[in-house]
Amino acid sequence: MKTGVWVVIIAAIAVDALKTPTHIIKFKESVNSTAEMMRSLILNQHRTYLLANHQKISAKSRKALSEDEMLVWADSLSKKLSLESIAVDKDFLAVAGVFGDENFVEYLHTKDDIEYVEANQIYTTALVVPRDETPNQNIKKGLAANWGLARITQRQKQPLDEYFFDESAGTGIHVYVLDSGIHVNHRDFENRASLMSNFIYDEEDHDLNGHGIKEVMSIAEPGKSVINLSISGSKSRVLNEILDKAVTEYKIPVFVSAGNNGGMDACFLSPSSNPNVFTVGASDMDDHVTYYSNVGSCVQIYAPGHRITSAWIGGTDAMKVVDGTSMSNPHVTGIAAALLAHRNFENPAQLYDVLTKIATKDVLLFNSSRHTTASSNLLAYHDLGQPA
Repeated sequence: MKTGVWVVIIAAIAVDALKTPTHIIKFKESVNSTAEMMRSLILNQHRTYLLANHQKISAKSRKALSEDEMLVWADSLSKKLSLESIAVDKDFLAVAGVFGDENFVEYLHTKDDIEYVEANQIYTTALVVPRDETPNQNIKKGLAANWGLARITQRQKQPLDEYFFDESAGTGIHVYVLDSGIHVNHRDFENRASLMSNFIYDEEDHDLNGHGIKEVMSIAEPGKSVINLSISGSKSRVLNEILDKAVTEYKIPVFVSAGNNGGMDACFLSPSSNPNVFTVGASDMDDHVTYYSNVGSCVQIYAPGHRITSAWIGGTDAMKVVDGTSMSNPHVTGIAAALLAHRNFENPAQLYDVLTKIATKDVLLFNSSRHTTASSNLLAYHDLGQPA
């Protein structure tokens, strides 16, 4: 696959950064404010809370404060909140900050202009620890360094050392990958990948983690704008609402990993619990759903995710064999990108529907002792003919 454009957005949170409790405060849509005004609103709320509760707080220190001292004291504490504004658009305004006092968090829940307050969370990439291995007309045939590319072009499983692909697939399409980074100089990208944004304050633009580059390389068949997000963690109202906006308002299909919690119900996690995204679980070379892949009614499809050969960090030729639903997700994102290059869809739901309709049905085997939650038996399929 030689076409398509990959854009990577780096976003991660250092674990040390969350040792002090942090929260995200979501304002109601009726609040019309700027970023600076949002921060001021929370600072004022914090100052009001401190002054209203100064007797309880000062009692702990056994020191009575004068009125002027209380104002200075309240201002000094409020300045330590480290507030950052979040504005997706005029209807999604929030502030994140460091709030060590749980009583203040509860106090915020009672305010009329605040919709909810949610604890900030760490989300991990849906990747199983890599192995230290090094792999050995438009429709063309090639050697499959990644067996998954061969499997998604076969209805019945055949030898996985060769695969067919459409060299023009994904022309004019952008895939936005939200991940740990990218090594844009890797030879396999052939100048098709670029770094768009870096949201890690203390890290350089190139990938120091490795997860970002394998994410992009795993999507072998690009296809107008799609988002690939391979993280998993506790259910988050903030994350789900932001993805809702991307899908329902901006009409951008979002593809996410089911997560690697050993057969857990993906409906208990984010972003896989969001009904507006397309969630992908992992299968292996024998068409078994992998032991680590999450399952359940929130998983729409499965794709190869076990022992996948991917570009990696460490050099322009570096490769790695890795496992995880974060390897499955790019296979499906790539199929979606190829479909988008062939035809127009009114909304992401139509694209999702086509992906499930063309999928190979009832070939997957589930571990009955581990995968106890009902799940769709659909294996991702890339139709090299006309899209359904």
